[in-house]
Amino acid sequence: MIKLVFFCTIFLSAFIIQNCSSNAYQPPLKNRPRPDWLASEFKEVMMIERSNTAENDGFFLVNQCPSFSKDVVPVFFISAHIPLTLLKNPESFYPELDEFILIIPDWEFYDKVAADASESGISVEPATSNYYYRFRWIDGKVEIDDYYISGNGHPTIDFKNPEVPKTALTVFRREQYGSVCCPRDEKHALSSQDAAFIKNYEQQHKVKIDGTFRENNGKEGEHIVYYTLRGLNAKQKLDFLLAKNKQWQINGKHLFNPNEKRIITPIAVPIQTEGFNKFQAVAY
Repeated sequence: MIKLVFFCTIFLSAFIIQNCSSNAYQPPLKNRPRPDWLASEFKEVMMIERSNTAENDGFFLVNQCPSFSKDVVPVFFISAHIPLTLLKNPESFYPELDEFILIIPDWEFYDKVAADASESGISVEPATSNYYYRFRWIDGKVEIDDYYISGNGHPTIDFKNPEVPKTALTVFRREQYGSVCCPRDEKHALSSQDAAFIKNYEQQHKVKIDGTFRENNGKEGEHIVYYTLRGLNAKQKLDFLLAKNKQWQINGKHLFNPNEKRIITPIAVPIQTEGFNKFQAVAY
């Protein structure tokens, strides 16, 4: 009986290990040629981790501003558990990028291996398994290509911590206003509400909404307001941005649809230090 249990344990261990090999877990896109965009090496890859993201009622914020060399296609390794449906919406995930690549671990496979190993009482190292997605904007439409690798054949990844230059602001929200007349941009009615809204928000949530700037763009009141939310953590930033979006609306139109889950990502905005467009700090 002891020998039987011993051999059954060995057999089960071998079966799980075999299922963690590159031959056991077949790619969903089996037999498809490797696409040209899936290079053998990716440089300056930006890691998006749980520690630098936040979530509120299905909305996510990534607390990192991308910084890539001009000759490098932006590549993101998504370590945070952000729903794929949101990542596939390039209008919310770094919409300023015309092309980028996502690398997403196959969490479903890893969870299954871990559950099987735990049930059998053994420790197993699963085969590296990632999904790869390439996003491109072509003629106003997004084109998405994908590929799957389990086991060998993954690109070499060179990670890089993004650094925003000192000559730029990391902006999480951008509010743009048109002319005060001829015709008048109705959004100007919202600017008079900002001070009261922000002061009330600061009192209720015990935070300081700091690092807001205004850039003039025309002689008839055209301007842009930039929110950097300096000093807030990712969760505090996301909570404020969702509240501000609900407040800032004209005829039911917001900066983004408050009922459509999305990812909020910052952009780097060059600081204007001279002339008519010089940035001015906004105090509430």
